[in-house]
Amino acid sequence: MYLVNNVQYDSVSRVVGWQSRFRWIVEPGNDIFFVYTHNWIDPLDPSARFATLDRRAAAKAVYTKRF
Repeated sequence: MYLVNNVQYDSVSRVVGWQSRFRWIVEPGNDIFFVYTHNWIDPLDPSARFATLDRRAAAKAVYTKRF
Protein backbone atom coordinates (compact mmCIF):
# COMPACT_ATOMS: atom_id res chain seq x y z
CA MET A 1 0.00 0.00 0.00
CA TYR A 2 1.17 3.49 -0.67
CA LEU A 3 -0.12 7.04 -0.90
CA VAL A 4 1.49 9.71 -3.09
CA ASN A 5 0.61 13.43 -3.05
CA ASN A 6 1.65 15.97 -5.67
CA VAL A 7 1.06 19.73 -5.38
CA GLN A 8 2.09 22.15 -8.11
CA TYR A 9 1.54 25.80 -9.08
CA ASP A 10 1.45 27.16 -12.63
CA SER A 11 2.45 30.83 -12.57
CA VAL A 12 1.15 31.47 -16.11
CA SER A 13 -2.43 30.21 -15.62
CA ARG A 14 -2.32 30.93 -11.84
CA VAL A 15 -3.67 27.46 -11.02
CA VAL A 16 -2.74 25.37 -7.99
CA GLY A 17 -3.23 21.64 -8.46
CA TRP A 18 -3.20 18.76 -5.98
CA GLN A 19 -3.30 15.08 -6.89
CA SER A 20 -3.47 12.25 -4.38
CA ARG A 21 -2.95 8.63 -5.48
CA PHE A 22 -3.59 5.57 -3.35
CA ARG A 23 -2.50 2.14 -4.59
CA TRP A 24 -3.07 -1.16 -2.88
CA ILE A 25 -1.38 -4.24 -4.33
CA VAL A 26 -3.61 -7.01 -2.99
CA GLU A 27 -1.48 -9.69 -4.68
CA PRO A 28 1.01 -9.33 -7.53
CA GLY A 29 -1.15 -8.54 -10.57
CA ASN A 30 -4.20 -7.54 -8.49
CA ASP A 31 -4.26 -3.81 -7.73
CA ILE A 32 -6.75 -1.21 -6.54
CA PHE A 33 -6.19 2.48 -7.35
CA PHE A 34 -7.90 5.62 -6.07
CA VAL A 35 -7.01 9.03 -7.52
CA TYR A 36 -8.29 12.41 -6.32
CA THR A 37 -7.50 15.66 -8.15
CA HIS A 38 -8.38 19.19 -7.00
CA ASN A 39 -7.51 22.45 -8.81
CA TRP A 40 -7.81 26.01 -7.54
CA ILE A 41 -7.45 29.34 -9.35
CA ASP A 42 -5.35 32.08 -7.78
CA PRO A 43 -7.38 35.31 -7.94
CA LEU A 44 -5.72 38.53 -9.04
CA ASP A 45 -7.05 40.32 -5.95
CA PRO A 46 -4.62 39.52 -3.08
CA SER A 47 -7.36 39.80 -0.46
CA ALA A 48 -9.50 37.14 -2.20
CA ARG A 49 -9.25 33.43 -1.49
CA PHE A 50 -8.45 30.64 -3.90
CA ALA A 51 -11.55 29.40 -5.74
CA THR A 52 -12.12 25.79 -6.72
CA LEU A 53 -11.75 25.29 -10.45
CA ASP A 54 -12.54 21.58 -10.56
CA ARG A 55 -12.21 18.38 -8.57
CA ARG A 56 -12.57 14.78 -9.55
CA ALA A 57 -12.03 11.27 -8.28
CA ALA A 58 -11.47 7.96 -10.01
CA ALA A 59 -11.12 4.34 -8.97
CA LYS A 60 -9.66 1.41 -10.85
CA ALA A 61 -9.33 -2.29 -10.07
CA VAL A 62 -6.97 -4.62 -11.92
CA TYR A 63 -7.35 -8.40 -11.71
CA THR A 64 -5.02 -10.87 -13.36
CA LYS A 65 -6.05 -14.50 -13.83
CA ARG A 66 -3.06 -16.80 -14.20
CA PHE A 67 -3.30 -20.38 -15.41
